[in-house]
Amino acid sequence: MNGELVAKNLAALKKRGNFIGELERAATGEYLFEIVRSKAGGLPTLTVTRGGEKTTLHSTYDPAREAEKLVGLKDLRRAETLLVVGFGLGYHCEAARRLHPHLELHIVEPVPALFLEALGLRDFGELFSDEKVHVIAGTYSEIKYEFLRLLNELSGRPGVKARVFVFQPELQLIPADAVELRDALETFRLSERKTPVFERERLANIEDNRKAVADAKGVAVLFDKFRGVPAFVIASGPSLDTALPCLGRARRLGQLFCAESALPPLKEAGVRPHYVISADPQEHTAGLFDAGHVEDEFIIFFPSSNPAVVSRFAPERRLAAFPSAGGLESAIGGAEEKGKLLLSGSVFLAALDAAVKTGADPVVLAGTDFAVLPDRTHAAGVRAETRGATGRMGRMLDVRGAGGKTVTTTQVLFLYLRDTERYIEKLRGAPRVINTAGGAFIAGAEHRSMEETVVEIERARETNPPPGPAAGRPGV
Repeated sequence: MNGELVAKNLAALKKRGNFIGELERAATGEYLFEIVRSKAGGLPTLTVTRGGEKTTLHSTYDPAREAEKLVGLKDLRRAETLLVVGFGLGYHCEAARRLHPHLELHIVEPVPALFLEALGLRDFGELFSDEKVHVIAGTYSEIKYEFLRLLNELSGRPGVKARVFVFQPELQLIPADAVELRDALETFRLSERKTPVFERERLANIEDNRKAVADAKGVAVLFDKFRGVPAFVIASGPSLDTALPCLGRARRLGQLFCAESALPPLKEAGVRPHYVISADPQEHTAGLFDAGHVEDEFIIFFPSSNPAVVSRFAPERRLAAFPSAGGLESAIGGAEEKGKLLLSGSVFLAALDAAVKTGADPVVLAGTDFAVLPDRTHAAGVRAETRGATGRMGRMLDVRGAGGKTVTTTQVLFLYLRDTERYIEKLRGAPRVINTAGGAFIAGAEHRSMEETVVEIERARETNPPPGPAAGRPGV
């Protein structure tokens, strides 16, 4: 191994702020490397022995040409970002930059011994200094959260056209403790395959919703309108069952923002939210808004929301919003006037963002479990078609629970959890965020029961009535 070349490559990586673990400490004798020079050009290739089994990473005839063919098999013309898992000796990464210079390239390498070997064999100064190239490398325990954060960003944000390229020869070299990486990739690939379907639905919805968006007031009319008034943001996790008895009292204390899937159990409990946030473009979403479920609530909707859902609300009860990340919706214009909300993989984050932008304080979360029970993923009364199947939500994981014990979540819910935690972190304590759900621990939020929270707000109301519009009364 060329130590000077390793140092040069590492310096180039760290200069651009890439996430690089302790490579040398993690490089154990688990892997044996044999360098083979290619017949065409004498380029280095590598044979890796692990557990008595040998794996040849690249063509021993012409690895650069092979890499171009592999990358060329993927249709990346409409992609904006390419996630590459497995760096190998970098030939396919360089090919991706040559063939598709418009792409943002995110490289993840979970085999540090192999990455260190590559850094000592080839000069990657040009690749690593490219502003569109980003690298995460280290043991899986080191890179886990950075990797999941990246997956969350790529899979959950509207307008981000991301594809994944897995360097297949490396799959059998990934350490056993990185099994979550395999499962997360499978989840990402599932969402990747669904993207064209949802894109067609979203495009059709945008066209159908043009007049509704143009005629509606924007969600911006709510911004700063309820400063200092409590807000309750309601999702459809299993713990919503225990919060429901208190939400009737909560409605008299502040504004209720409800993710669309939570509407049926709320209505069955006799609780009417003030604002329902709808973002799902799929047809089955209309089933959440059956007769009797829509009274005088306001709907906060996006141009790509299901038009059948939007039509169930009176025109004067519609508030249009645009995703803050832009994307397909930005084509029809009006985003600055109507107002923007953060829309990630879950509509809950848009509901949370709406509540925060009203100036509400505190913001109380209900049904935000980010966890599952053995027999169900959602609260009782949530429509079956919106519950999702745990098989499509990734591998089961154990995470810290809000009550201190371990709870079970899924790969997808874990990504939503991390997205929520990053959002709360950026608030820097203003407003207070109180999580009343009994599922996963949410970093940055206070944790207490809904009963305790409602009692605290009721007592505060007696001594210090909130300013602005009356709590419990919606308005635009």
